[in-house]
Amino acid sequence: MAFGDVSRAEARATFRSFMAEMDQRLQDFIDIGAAFGYVFEFRISECRDIECFFDEYVEFTNDLETSLSFFSRYIGTVIIRTHGGYWTLYRGSVRDINHNMPVLTGLLGITNIPLNPRDMIYTYYYRKRPGMLEHIINTHISALKEARKMHLI
Repeated sequence: MAFGDVSRAEARATFRSFMAEMDQRLQDFIDIGAAFGYVFEFRISECRDIECFFDEYVEFTNDLETSLSFFSRYIGTVIIRTHGGYWTLYRGSVRDINHNMPVLTGLLGITNIPLNPRDMIYTYYYRKRPGMLEHIINTHISALKEARKMHLI
């Protein structure tokens, strides 16, 4: 699924497909994870297993782009189920890294600060630090809580 460097209309159509396929792709994730020996139940505490599964899956498929999309759906849904929020198509500047990408917003009820699960997985892929996904999530949520407490948002 191509996002990013496409027209706004193409990005919207792709996003609609992304959302329409969500339930099936999440079930596929759980089923394929089980075939690799993992049990997933949409919990933040699974982040280490998600990282291990990602490493195995990328090696097995040899397809980073598809893997990023596949895993971003699951980790995004975990975050939404844990901290609220929803998927949206980012409408920022063409120069913004999230331009025309599916992102999470509304975490903790805050709608103007996006989080891109694909970038989280991508960061893990290149840094390979165990615990990185959970750290990214916790850091983002802590920053939102602190900004709210300071009345910055």
